[in-house]
Amino acid sequence: MVARVPVLEVRPCLDRGRFPAKVVPGEPLRIEAIVLPDDLEVGAAVVLTDPEGKARAPVPLRHLGDHLWSATVTTDVVGDWTYHVESWQEPLRSWAARVVSDIDGGADAENVLAHGSALVLGIGDRDPAALQVAEDLLDDAAPAHERLAEALAYVASLPDEIGRLHVDSTDPLPLRVDPERALVGAWYELSPASTSDLATVTEELARVAALGFDVVRLPPLHPSASADPWDAGPATGEHTSVDPRLGTVDDVLELVEQAHHVGLEVALELAWTISSSHPWLAQHPSWFVPAGDDTWRFDHDGDTGATYAAVLDMVTTWIGRGISAFVVRLLDELQDVVDGAEARIHRRVLRGGRSGIPGVGGRGR
Repeated sequence: MVARVPVLEVRPCLDRGRFPAKVVPGEPLRIEAIVLPDDLEVGAAVVLTDPEGKARAPVPLRHLGDHLWSATVTTDVVGDWTYHVESWQEPLRSWAARVVSDIDGGADAENVLAHGSALVLGIGDRDPAALQVAEDLLDDAAPAHERLAEALAYVASLPDEIGRLHVDSTDPLPLRVDPERALVGAWYELSPASTSDLATVTEELARVAALGFDVVRLPPLHPSASADPWDAGPATGEHTSVDPRLGTVDDVLELVEQAHHVGLEVALELAWTISSSHPWLAQHPSWFVPAGDDTWRFDHDGDTGATYAAVLDMVTTWIGRGISAFVVRLLDELQDVVDGAEARIHRRVLRGGRSGIPGVGGRGR
């Protein structure tokens, strides 16, 4: 069914709502929409729903002309929100807003009051008091200005649910609210020249923090076929394990604890190319296709449900170890898988009480 007050082209809207708009608390977000028809009886507002599912107070949209309406909203809580636009007609309030100017402009007062009486009578099924107001507007035994004053006072007292007609709502669109670190932050990326293993990385964290950095980025830590443990070569072991040449899981935990102590977040790069000796290849050969040089990559036409579960398990394992951001290589092969897991992973990071740097993905904000 077509709405009496259609709302079109709500923005921001990324890929028809596939991806959320992103802000940080307090950051202004401009919401725009095309609202039809373009007349004085139409109203619209944007409604935000917070991560707890509570709808916040509607923020009125302002008519900019040519059917374009806009409002600026802000959020105050980190998490996954939604927003939608409500629209309606308000013929009675529209009449009340222009009645004085119409009469002053020469319109016949009795005709204007009779029109108002008909509009007031139209809400009589929702407010019994409207019937008396409608009758009084037609009582020419009383001065016109007294009847008008009574009607205007009544209209001003009406709650929205009575004064608005044909209320409709758009489908909700996603809005991700990240902590401020997602908007602004300086990253320090380790290189082979920086250190030799995880223990010595930990020793450098205070210096990195003193230089003004906010995030330390680690390369892939899984066992690799590369001669250089810092080179993200094809993985030979589970992506949740640590190359013994770099250290142990306990070393990772110590590194993360020290990073948080000096005010740093920890980001981890994930690489998806594997070698022929990787256990996943033997367990799930249908997940992969040859990539040359005895390496394999994910098959984007393969079993995305199974790879989704594997990726989610792997990333949540690292989140449990204190990692709060991820950099993903070869995202094309896993685009749908990563997109499907991203919202759940993002909520898991936020529940961990850390930064909420974009939880996973190669796109950032």
